Amino acid sequence: HKKNFLRLLELMKISSSLKSSDSLRIGCTLVISLTVGNKEIREKLCSIECAKVAIDSMKNELLSNDPSADMMEHFARVLMNLACSNTGIDNLVENDGIQVLIDSIRNNIHFSNHPGFVYAAIKTLHNIAIEHDEHRRTMIQYGVLDIIKRAQADHSKEQNLMSWCDRAKHAIESFDGPEL
Repeated sequence: HKKNFLRLLELMKISSSLKSSDSLRIGCTLVISLTVGNKEIREKLCSIECAKVAIDSMKNELLSNDPSADMMEHFARVLMNLACSNTGIDNLVENDGIQVLIDSIRNNIHFSNHPGFVYAAIKTLHNIAIEHDEHRRTMIQYGVLDIIKRAQADHSKEQNLMSWCDRAKHAIESFDGPEL
């Protein structure tokens, strides 16, 4: 399996650098489908830094002349699944994933208006926050609570997104140790 996973990540890296959205979409879809409910595969993908590949692909997308909110949603959904693992969370945080997700919503109206991307980004941040006070503090310092509030105002008709905004806000504000 590991050799195939490495090939998949290499395909995603090359596709990202070549701006091949079809190949990237396929790669993301494969990672998402492999990791839903499968802890063993999720851990293997996390161990070979799949989160870094997704974050680097997001950064490349942000730098492109015509960034795609649909592609950003795919990357965020990959991260959402990987953030169900401490290894995935560590890899995500080490590669500026928190800041990339928050800044993508804050700084790009095209992304903040895309309910699928906002949903996946907020749910990823929720997953990172659970039992991780240090990451909660980082999110609060980056202004995540304002981002959530804005998402709730902008997407008030999206019930699933509203639910995850509430859950994320609760998880982010629920410190296990001393607060800020």
